[in-house]
Formats: sequence, structure tokens, C-alpha cells
Amino acid sequence: SSCSNSIQYEDLRNHFAARIKRMYQIHNPDKLRDLPSIISQFEGYLDQVLRTLVEKYGPEPGHTRTPIDYVERLKHYLTEVAPPLLPKVDQMLKTHEGREEYMFLQLYATTGVILP
Repeated sequence: SSCSNSIQYEDLRNHFAARIKRMYQIHNPDKLRDLPSIISQFEGYLDQVLRTLVEKYGPEPGHTRTPIDYVERLKHYLTEVAPPLLPKVDQMLKTHEGREEYMFLQLYATTGVILP
């Protein structure tokens, strides 16, 4: 399935796969052998797998900002990168509810800009 977003999609998948792997390394090393099948089984939903792991095991290593204020984070990002989108903040968050991290990764891929 070749599509124009293949590189972007590959990057997203690898990003989440690495974060999922790190969670298992720390919290449940026995699961590491299942990682390839988990990645293929939940293709396109790895952000939700990660969210489930965070709910089960606690924040990712180095991620202590919970709960994250996505409204502030998105406003900050758009102010710096894409001001015309600012009026759409609420709509964007509603559309991506539960998949906010995925939305940010899509923004990073689209704009080429990553902000902390």
C-alpha cells in the first residue's frame, strides 16, 4: 500500500513502537517477545495501546506531566507554528479526543516543526 504519507506513517509507527517497547522493558519484560505481533495487531492504533499501558503501569519514563493540558499545549504550538489554526483549537481537540498525541505527531510531520 504505497501512499504519499508512507514515510510519515512509518515514522509514527516506529515512534509509538519504541515507546511501547520501553514501557514493556521497564514494567513487563516478558511481553517483549509479543511486541512484533502487538505492533502488527494494533497497526494504526498504537497510540491507544500506549495510552492503555500508561493507565496500567503509570506515566512513561521521563513523562511526569500528567494530566497534560492539551488545550494549552496546542495553543502554544499553533501560536508558534500555525497561527491561522488557533480558532480551531477546540474543534481539533474534540476531533482527536483520546488520540491527542497522535494529533501532535501528525502536526509535527505536516509542519516539520517539533516543540517541547
